[in-house]
Amino acid sequence: MDVGKDLQVPFTLQLKRPRQMRLEFLFDGQMVVQAYDGKAGWKRSRTSAGRVRLMTEEELKGAAGQAELDGLLIDWRRRATRWSFSGRTRSRAGPHTSWR
Repeated sequence: MDVGKDLQVPFTLQLKRPRQMRLEFLFDGQMVVQAYDGKAGWKRSRTSAGRVRLMTEEELKGAAGQAELDGLLIDWRRRATRWSFSGRTRSRAGPHTSWR
Protein backbone atom coordinates (compact mmCIF):
# COMPACT_ATOMS: atom_id res chain seq x y z
CA MET A 1 0.00 0.00 0.00
CA ASP A 2 1.28 3.44 -0.90
CA VAL A 3 1.17 5.75 2.16
CA GLY A 4 2.66 8.82 0.49
CA LYS A 5 6.14 10.27 0.13
CA ASP A 6 7.10 7.23 -1.99
CA LEU A 7 6.62 4.93 1.03
CA GLN A 8 5.01 1.54 0.66
CA VAL A 9 3.97 -0.80 3.48
CA PRO A 10 2.58 -4.35 3.51
CA PHE A 11 -1.08 -4.57 4.51
CA THR A 12 -3.87 -7.05 5.24
CA LEU A 13 -7.28 -6.45 3.70
CA GLN A 14 -10.19 -8.70 4.67
CA LEU A 15 -13.46 -8.49 2.75
CA LYS A 16 -16.70 -10.23 3.65
CA ARG A 17 -20.17 -10.16 2.19
CA PRO A 18 -22.22 -8.06 2.50
CA ARG A 19 -19.95 -5.01 2.21
CA GLN A 20 -17.71 -5.58 5.23
CA MET A 21 -14.05 -4.63 5.30
CA ARG A 22 -11.08 -4.63 7.67
CA LEU A 23 -7.73 -3.09 6.73
CA GLU A 24 -4.58 -3.36 8.87
CA PHE A 25 -1.04 -2.15 8.27
CA LEU A 26 2.02 -1.29 10.32
CA PHE A 27 3.30 2.25 9.79
CA ASP A 28 6.07 3.93 11.70
CA GLY A 29 5.99 1.15 14.30
CA GLN A 30 2.26 1.49 15.03
CA MET A 31 -0.65 -0.64 13.84
CA VAL A 32 -3.28 1.23 11.83
CA VAL A 33 -6.73 -0.39 11.61
CA GLN A 34 -9.82 0.56 9.63
CA ALA A 35 -13.07 -1.42 9.80
CA TYR A 36 -16.42 -1.02 8.04
CA ASP A 37 -19.54 -3.13 8.64
CA GLY A 38 -21.67 -1.87 5.76
CA LYS A 39 -23.15 1.03 7.74
CA ALA A 40 -20.60 2.42 10.19
CA GLY A 41 -16.83 2.58 10.19
CA TRP A 42 -14.11 2.78 12.84
CA LYS A 43 -10.49 3.77 12.59
CA ARG A 44 -7.43 3.58 14.81
CA SER A 45 -4.59 5.58 13.32
CA ARG A 46 -1.08 6.28 14.49
CA THR A 47 -2.07 9.85 15.35
CA SER A 48 -4.99 8.83 17.59
CA ALA A 49 -2.78 7.53 20.43
CA GLY A 50 -4.33 4.06 20.19
CA ARG A 51 -7.91 5.34 20.54
CA VAL A 52 -10.63 4.18 18.16
CA ARG A 53 -12.76 6.84 16.51
CA LEU A 54 -15.70 6.81 14.10
CA MET A 55 -14.93 7.47 10.44
CA THR A 56 -15.98 10.76 8.89
CA GLU A 57 -18.59 10.82 6.11
CA GLU A 58 -15.84 11.10 3.51
CA GLU A 59 -13.96 8.14 5.01
CA LEU A 60 -17.20 6.11 5.05
CA LYS A 61 -17.66 6.70 1.32
CA GLY A 62 -14.14 5.45 0.66
CA ALA A 63 -14.63 2.43 2.91
CA ALA A 64 -17.90 1.57 1.18
CA GLY A 65 -16.07 1.52 -2.15
CA GLN A 66 -13.31 -0.70 -0.77
CA ALA A 67 -15.83 -3.07 0.81
CA GLU A 68 -17.49 -3.94 -2.50
CA LEU A 69 -16.41 -7.52 -3.06
CA ASP A 70 -18.48 -8.24 -6.17
CA GLY A 71 -17.72 -6.66 -9.52
CA LEU A 72 -20.23 -5.03 -11.82
CA LEU A 73 -21.04 -8.29 -13.62
CA ILE A 74 -21.97 -10.26 -10.49
CA ASP A 75 -25.77 -10.34 -10.12
CA TRP A 76 -26.10 -7.59 -12.73
CA ARG A 77 -29.81 -8.19 -13.35
CA ARG A 78 -30.80 -7.75 -9.69
CA ARG A 79 -28.69 -4.59 -9.43
CA ALA A 80 -30.18 -3.31 -12.69
CA THR A 81 -26.71 -2.65 -14.11
CA ARG A 82 -27.01 -1.15 -17.59
CA TRP A 83 -24.50 -1.86 -20.34
CA SER A 84 -24.14 -0.16 -23.69
CA PHE A 85 -21.90 -0.86 -26.64
CA SER A 86 -19.32 1.89 -27.05
CA GLY A 87 -17.46 0.60 -30.10
CA ARG A 88 -14.65 -1.55 -31.37
CA THR A 89 -11.05 -0.48 -31.08
CA ARG A 90 -7.61 -1.87 -31.80
CA SER A 91 -4.72 -2.07 -29.40
CA ARG A 92 -1.32 -3.74 -29.43
CA ALA A 93 -3.03 -6.91 -28.21
CA GLY A 94 -5.48 -6.83 -31.14
CA PRO A 95 -9.09 -5.79 -31.68
CA HIS A 96 -11.51 -5.65 -28.77
CA THR A 97 -15.06 -4.59 -28.03
CA SER A 98 -15.72 -1.80 -25.53
CA TRP A 99 -18.69 -1.64 -23.16
CA ARG A 100 -19.74 0.97 -20.65
